[in-house]
Amino acid sequence: MFNYLMILLQGPPQDGASGMTIILFLGAAFAVIYFLMIRPQSKMKKDQNNYLSNLKKGQKIVTIGGIHGTITGFEKNSITVLIAPKTHVTIRRSCVSVEMSRDRESKDHSKEKATQEKGKDVIKQEA
Repeated sequence: MFNYLMILLQGPPQDGASGMTIILFLGAAFAVIYFLMIRPQSKMKKDQNNYLSNLKKGQKIVTIGGIHGTITGFEKNSITVLIAPKTHVTIRRSCVSVEMSRDRESKDHSKEKATQEKGKDVIKQEA
C-alpha cells in the first residue's frame, strides 16, 4: 500500500511530452468550439443587426411570434406594422424575425417569377 502511495505522490512522468500534448489538445478544443459555435453565432448576430437597420417602409416582415405584416412607419426603437386592413400594431425592431422574413421574401419573388412566366406563355399562345 505504501508503494502505491509513493507512486501517486511522484506525479506524472517528467518526460515533457505530456505537457505539450495537453496544450495542443486544449488549443484544438478551443479551435473547434470557436469555429462551430462562437463564429457562426456572431456572424448570425451581425447579419440580423444589418437586416434590422436596413428595414424600409412598405417591406413585408414576419415577427418572432409569427405575425405577418407590412411596415407602415418607424419610431426610435419600434416599428408600426399593418397586419390587416385598418389594423396597425407597434412592435420593437428586435421582434422582427430575420429568417422568416427572408423566407417570405424568397417565396414572394418565386411567385412573381411564376406569374411573369405565365404571362409570357399567354402572349406566346396568342401570337
